[in-house]
Order: sequence, then C-alpha cells, then structure tokens
Amino acid sequence: MVVSLGSFVAFGLSAFSLTFHTDFYKIDVDELGYDDKDPRWIGAWWLGYLVYAGIFILLGIPYFFFPKEWPTQLSTEDDEIELELRPKIKDDINTNRHDQECQTALTGDADGVGVVVKIGVDGSNVQMNDSTDKQNGHPEVVEGSNSYKRLDIESDDPSKPTADEKEDGDQGNNQPSLCSFAIITGYLSAVRRLLTNFTFMAIVMGSTTASANTSGFYIFIGRYLQTAYDITPADVSIILSAVTTPTSLFGVMLSGVIINRMNLKIKGLINLAVICKTIAIVFIAGNFAIFCSRALIAGVTAPYFTGEISLEPAPSCIASCGCEKGVYTPVCGSDGLTYITPCHAGCTGITENDEGETVYTNCTCVSSSSTDSPLCEGLSTAVKNQCPRACRVKIITFICLYCVYSTVQSLMGNAVIIAKLRVVDNRDKALSLALASFFTKVLAFIPAPIYYGLAIQSTCAMFQESCGETGNCLIYDTDRFSKNFWGLFLGLGLTTVFCYAVSSISLRRDAKGKYLPLQLRIFQKRSKKEITNN
Repeated sequence: MVVSLGSFVAFGLSAFSLTFHTDFYKIDVDELGYDDKDPRWIGAWWLGYLVYAGIFILLGIPYFFFPKEWPTQLSTEDDEIELELRPKIKDDINTNRHDQECQTALTGDADGVGVVVKIGVDGSNVQMNDSTDKQNGHPEVVEGSNSYKRLDIESDDPSKPTADEKEDGDQGNNQPSLCSFAIITGYLSAVRRLLTNFTFMAIVMGSTTASANTSGFYIFIGRYLQTAYDITPADVSIILSAVTTPTSLFGVMLSGVIINRMNLKIKGLINLAVICKTIAIVFIAGNFAIFCSRALIAGVTAPYFTGEISLEPAPSCIASCGCEKGVYTPVCGSDGLTYITPCHAGCTGITENDEGETVYTNCTCVSSSSTDSPLCEGLSTAVKNQCPRACRVKIITFICLYCVYSTVQSLMGNAVIIAKLRVVDNRDKALSLALASFFTKVLAFIPAPIYYGLAIQSTCAMFQESCGETGNCLIYDTDRFSKNFWGLFLGLGLTTVFCYAVSSISLRRDAKGKYLPLQLRIFQKRSKKEITNN
C-alpha cells in the first residue's frame, strides 16, 4: 500500500516537473520557439530530487532531538527483584555460555547474553525463555505472573566485553570468539540448504524474471507511450499515476482477502501466482495490435513525393539547400507527410496565420493539392510539429488493458512472498529473504535496463548528430519498437510462469498429506530436517 501511494506521488510530481524546461531558471523559455510537445523539449527531470531532498531534511530534523537510548521506567519493586535475580542467573549463564554460543551459531537463534524473565507479582516465580537455563533448575512461571523484563547480565568471562566496553567501543584487546568457525559453518550450511531447495530457487528465479520485467517496463514505458501514441512526458506520468495507484491498492487488498478466505497453503499460493501472471500476459499481449500506425516521415519511414526514399543522397527538391543532418525539428506538410526540418520540406518562406501559428511557405518538397508536381511553388505549406495521428481510441484501449495488468500483477505479489517463506526452514527465513533480494538485484534490476535499452535502441531510425558524433535517438520505428518492447516483455513473463509452475510441480506430500519442498541432496549425505509448518 505504501509503495502504491508512493508511486502516485512520484508520478504526479514527475508530471508537474516535466512541464518546466530543464533550464527554466536561467533562460527565457518563450524565446525557445517550442513547447513541451516538441521532441526537442527537455523537462526539469531533476526538480523532483530537490523536492524529495527537502522533505527528507525536514523529516530528519526531529531525529536529532531523540535520546541515544530510550529510558525504561520500572517500579521500585521490579528494581529490587532484578537485583536479587542477577547473581543467581549470572552463574548459570557463565557456566553454559560456550555451549549456548555454538548452538546460536548453528541454529541462528538470538544472542543469549540478555535473557527475558517473567516475574510474578510477589517476585517469587521466574520463567526464562532460554532452554539451557531452564535445564539448570529455574522454575516455570505459575498463573498470576504478569510482568516481563529483559535482564542484561554481564559475564565473568574476561574474554567478553562488559556493557560499558561495548558502549565505548573499547574492544581492541578482546580475544575473538571461540565459535567463529561455527558461525561461518552455520552460515554456509544455511546458504547450502537454500541453494539446494529446488522449490525455493524456482520461486526465486520466477520472482527475478518478474522483477526484470517490472524494471524494464517502468523505465521505458514512458518512451514507448510517447513514441506509439504521440503524448507528452507529462501526460505519460499522469496516465501511469492515475492507473497504477488505485489498481495496485485494489490488487493488494484483494490478494489478502483471497489468501485469508481460502486459507491457501504452499500449493495454492504458487498456483495463484501462476494464474495471475498468465492473465497478465494475456491482457498485455493485446498491445501488439493497438499501437498507432507508423508516423509517415519523409525520407525516413516514407518516401518523398519525388520518389526518393532516403535522405542520402539528398532528394532532388532540396539538393542545393545543404540541410543540416542529425537535427529533428519536425513540420507537418499540407500533404500529410512529416518532414524532419523545414529545410527538408524545401520551404523558403515563413509567415503567420490568423491564429498566430508559424506557417512555412513555398515548400518545394511538399505535394501541391492543385498539381501533381511536387516542385510547384507558392501552393505548398507546412506547420510546426509532427503530423497528428488518430490515437485517442487506442490510448484508451491501452489504459484499460494496463488496468487489468496492474491489478493482477499486484494480486500475486503477496502470494509469492508468503510462498518464499513457507518453503524454507524456520531458521532460514531471514536468510532466504536476503538471498532472494540478492538474486533480484544482481540478475534483474542491474541487467534488465541494459538489455531492454539495447532492444529499443536497435529500432532507432534516425540518431542525433553533432560535430561528427552520434547522440540520442530522434526517431524510432514505431512498428519495430512495439514488437521489440512487448516481445521482450512477454518472453520474460512466460519465463516467470514457467518457473512458478515448476516450483508448484516440485512440491510433494508427506505421510500426513502436507506439501513439502523438493530438497536436492547435493553435497550432503542425508537430507536435512523437513519443514512441518506449511
């Protein structure tokens, strides 16, 4: 829910920032001669970072007034009980410290220096949560006990730092723990258990490909919408924020209801993820057919009316003009074709119409409506910006498909997270989340923008050129852009479905009918303890 609301704020701020030119603070934007609908417009993308930085600073100021440690208020009776219990408990802790440390290293339990004691009203009954101390004669608590307290017992072991030494950081002369090897061994054993848990790794690989899809999608969806539907960056942010936030919130809440009402176990959770991802793929596949037709740009995606289909060599109508290369300031000719610049349209005159718009006249490359000759002067004109395409209905269709996709994508998120935790041992749950996050960062968020970018860059029809160097892409081939973008998206989506399906198939039932993950017996002679709390 927090992520969804954050996306709404982020997209909204982005839409607002991009309406300003990136250099609005040092130039007169009105003198540029173009607005945010022009391909040359660069919005103030950095403005959002300044806003966020200011918010973080303001929110961080109150933290400077917090105390280093929050004081605990205890009654005088509790303090007296604590003083009586300390000598009794300290002996047991010092006696069993070494065994408890080794057990902690191998099982992943919490550090045992501090113990939790349950104190009766009269102070006579004590229950400790540490199994070793229970074995040393501490009685169980009786009914009527009503107070919990954590006692930080200092050790008599000279190799262990006292509480004051820990606070002051004076640990330079302390000897290393005798169980360092056990700690390392326990960590490696836990990693091995996770890596050989076939069901868990299949879910992780599915989540990784899904994260790669999400990363590439949200990085390049703005560029796709601008190219395919001729909308501004600000409009892109508004559309994404208006759709993503409500659908994500609805999907998250609906998933909670489904999981709770149906009491889904491991098998049901993974199958829910498979179904949701399949539905998402079916709806998103419709984008192959709804993008706008390719923009007709003379010399790039369409031939001149003189027959030339390329800008090199220059068409005959502008052979002597010496038009600049690698520049895109489009104009729409009266013949319905878009020309890269007024020069490439062969325009030699300029005027304004009754509405104050700039009109280029005497365009020798623009076909005249009164003659078949493209060289007829005085009758062919062009106006600023690319020729419009009929995309309103198709952009609405895209929004509808994206609503369904965003909803089911959010619906499966909770199911996948819960499934990850249920297919691993209790002692490995924390490490399993860290390992899954590692795979996601390394195999998804880092490489995904790279191969998405390469796939999109390959669809460029015209690059910017300046001083002999190639710059950004100015014109994309819309048809190829759509096929590459959605083809890669669907490929990763199908891989996600395959991984989740494999993880579901790998589950097996035990004698009690519970589903257990498939644990591969690699580098081990016998299987580890099975999971019993699915």
